[in-house]
Amino acid sequence: MSIYPTIPTQQFKEEGYLVIKNVFTPKEIEHFRAVIYQQAETDRANNNVRIAGDVIYGVGDFLSKKELSDLVLDDRIVNIFKKTLGENLVYFGDSNYQIGGRLTGFHRDMHNSKNYDAPEWQGEYTLARMAIYLQDHSVHSGGLKIRIGSHQHPSGKPVFCNTEVGDVVVWYFRTLHSGNAVKLKLFPNLSIFNSVGKEKIVPKFLQKSHEKERLAMFISYALPSAHYERFKMVNAQETIYQSTLANSKFDFDAAFQKAKAKGVVLDKLHPAYGG
Repeated sequence: MSIYPTIPTQQFKEEGYLVIKNVFTPKEIEHFRAVIYQQAETDRANNNVRIAGDVIYGVGDFLSKKELSDLVLDDRIVNIFKKTLGENLVYFGDSNYQIGGRLTGFHRDMHNSKNYDAPEWQGEYTLARMAIYLQDHSVHSGGLKIRIGSHQHPSGKPVFCNTEVGDVVVWYFRTLHSGNAVKLKLFPNLSIFNSVGKEKIVPKFLQKSHEKERLAMFISYALPSAHYERFKMVNAQETIYQSTLANSKFDFDAAFQKAKAKGVVLDKLHPAYGG
């Protein structure tokens, strides 16, 4: 386990995202790559994958996947969310892996993302997502771009997160971000074609290459709040989200107690969640 880093909480609240260095070791990241490929084979056999374009998503959250179940409540991850969001954390079954992918374009992980009078835009936001990219994106394409301060404003300056192996990125659901970012060979920190899908038209010979096939893991947490209640109400109608919860089978009571010991509430947003 790497040394737990100091978290600049105020920077997160002002800019809407944070890159945290060296949370995992290179050896751990290589292990995760192997686990994701193995898990994908198991999930395929059980019809627990969703394929959208050129991306494979695992169905069922990490608590339901034996080799990934400890990751959700890993002390490093819990502590990062406690420092960025606050102490009274809720985990609500939102974690998954992705294999592959080329779709780009800035978006928010929330409803009413452009209706600035909607409840989602009132007050300090309380849901955040973490990405663990299992390959280098400091000099390679395929990583994450963020618009600084866009959790408070309609837009913001676009920047590459430039994650290295072992880093994690955390952002508010309300923050504009774009995955699978294309880096240009001659201007690697120039953000181009910010609308959905447009970066794909850049010729390959002008792009910095991917280091390896893109693998990513995502975990979300929240604080109890009006924003979280709004999220629950809206996502109760989301077929994909509800399917993921219904296909997450594990010992809920045991996981609930383990979470409680770490100051986390494990919320049950679907009657079948946990089995």
